[in-house]
Amino acid sequence: MELKDFIKKLLNFWPGLLVFLVLGLIAGLIFNLSQKPSFKTQVLIYFAPTGQSQILSTATEFTDTILGVLGNQNYQSAKLRPRKIAPQIVEFMITASTKETAQKTAENLFQNFKLELDKTLGENQVALTVLTPQVDVNQSPNLLILNLLVGALVGFALGVSIFSTRIYFKS
Repeated sequence: MELKDFIKKLLNFWPGLLVFLVLGLIAGLIFNLSQKPSFKTQVLIYFAPTGQSQILSTATEFTDTILGVLGNQNYQSAKLRPRKIAPQIVEFMITASTKETAQKTAENLFQNFKLELDKTLGENQVALTVLTPQVDVNQSPNLLILNLLVGALVGFALGVSIFSTRIYFKS
């Protein structure tokens, strides 16, 4: 059977393909509606070792050590994701379920991590400076169109595979 014959036979099942497409759209809509909103903000902190030379390689190693200590963790019911964006600058991306939690976490981040680093690395081993004077909290975008598109494509692909299998075993 040639491809054009196969496509003609597959198009005979267009009502079934349409049903799978609609089911995929419904699944995408249900998935989108079940997602809880999340709020994101970022805080930039400048880390500097104290009592050591300010050589760039030392600062880079020190920042890597801090990232190793902090890691990805949950912090005050918010998800923290630290990332080094310069040798001595770390960006903390904060994701929380409410705007208030994200704001509070961002505001308390500096003091609490100073205490955590002093406890882990020793007293006064690190000097911190916050580079973001104001914390802006933004709601993550709702991806309704993307979820519907993925649902429709998955539904259509499932329908094509089912009807293709049916055509294959009938011929």
